[in-house]
Order: sequence, then structure tokens, then C-alpha cells
Amino acid sequence: MFGWLFSLFDWLIELWVKVPDSVKEKMINMIVETFEANFRDFFRSKKKEEEARNE
Repeated sequence: MFGWLFSLFDWLIELWVKVPDSVKEKMINMIVETFEANFRDFFRSKKKEEEARNE
């Protein structure tokens, strides 16, 4: 099991090394923007829930 998992991570690392830096930057920015939007929505909904409880 761990051998298969290790080989998967090794393959991903080898693939990542081959990707040009400009593409890496675009991929990372896209991931960050996606999670940023999700976290903003999540925390806004939590804030609204807390405000509704306090009223």
C-alpha cells in the first residue's frame, strides 16, 4: 500500500518538475483564487449565522 502511494507522489513530483514556471504560477494562482472565494463565502455565512443568533 505504501509503495503504491510513494510511487504516486514520486510521479507527481516528477511531473511538477517538468512543468514550466509560468504554468506553475498560473496553476497556483487559480487554486488560491478558487479557495479564496470558497473561504469568503464560508466565513460570510458563518458571520450571518452568528449575527442572527445574537439578535
